[in-house]
Amino acid sequence: MIRFASGLLLLCGMIVAITGADIFAQEKKDDAKKDDAKKDDAKKDDAKKDDKKKDDKKKDDKKKDDKKNAKMLNTKQIMGKTKGAMGDIDKQIKGEPKWDLVATKSAIAVAAVKDLPKNPPKKGDVDSWKKLSEAYVESFTKLETAVEKKDVEATRAASKEIGASCGACHKLHK
Repeated sequence: MIRFASGLLLLCGMIVAITGADIFAQEKKDDAKKDDAKKDDAKKDDAKKDDKKKDDKKKDDKKKDDKKNAKMLNTKQIMGKTKGAMGDIDKQIKGEPKWDLVATKSAIAVAAVKDLPKNPPKKGDVDSWKKLSEAYVESFTKLETAVEKKDVEATRAASKEIGASCGACHKLHK
């Protein structure tokens, strides 16, 4: 009976040991699966971050392209902006100018006029157009410099130069 009991105890101990080993092995497998799942999640997160970076880069590139390809002003639009701005500037420089207003109008005109040489002439020689339109742009650059310095006489001189430039170009190309 003692042998039977000790055999039974031994058998029970072996069962417990085997079951414990099975449980330990199962826990190890479960931990490995959890680790694999974490690694997979980390890979997915990295992939999402990479995709987001790619999307952000595409958006940035598109914005740059949009700026590059922004609609260029045509000659009529440019003339409208410069004529309006110069009318306001000429009124201001007859007396003591409000430099903030003059600077704003000058900036509008300078920004618009830069597209002029890129436009085709309405009529006349292309080389003449390019030369005269670039001179027109240069006149506005002088105006901008004079306005930045708040120099009334230089602003008046630049305005006269712009007027002369308009006339020369209109004779050949309007």
